[in-house]
Amino acid sequence: MKKTLENVIKKHAVIAVFSVLAVVIVVMSTTYAIFNSSHKNNEDQKIDIGTFDVTVTSSTGQIIITDIYPSTESKAKANSTYVYTVENTGTYKISYIASLVDNTSAFKASHSDYNGYAALPLAQYSNIDYKYDSNTTGNLGSMSSAQGTKMQVGTGTLNPGASETHQIKFWLDENAPNDVIGKMLALQLVVDATATS
Repeated sequence: MKKTLENVIKKHAVIAVFSVLAVVIVVMSTTYAIFNSSHKNNEDQKIDIGTFDVTVTSSTGQIIITDIYPSTESKAKANSTYVYTVENTGTYKISYIASLVDNTSAFKASHSDYNGYAALPLAQYSNIDYKYDSNTTGNLGSMSSAQGTKMQVGTGTLNPGASETHQIKFWLDENAPNDVIGKMLALQLVVDATATS
């Protein structure tokens, strides 16, 4: 009887060991299969890469509005006109948005010769009139609600190798208060572009 009990225990122990080994092997196989799963792609992968270039004609590379006096567009000083060119040097057609951003604080910090000018406050942007190319006229106050906000001035679409030149003319509104005279505004031209099909 003792031998039979020992045989039964040995048989159960052997079955238990093999059962545990079988479970471990199944779990390891399943885990390996999950983490080594692969999918085959039958389509070519396409990555579009392109470039574009923007040039602003200004001695500082930025639009600096200083020493402007109340005027009309036709009487505005010649140095209040800024020209910029957007050129698509890439291989894809692009759509772009040209915007202006107030950069006066950073500009004055790096150009000490402008420290004598007070910055034009946001509340007085409406006194700065502008004309974009030959068709859009407005004032900066109508485009901006917060300093640092992009003020959109133009849009366009360019094919590869094409370029467009635009001009922005600024003048102080004839009805501007006297405390606006002698202030400065440094605007940075920002062009955001996306590839189009």
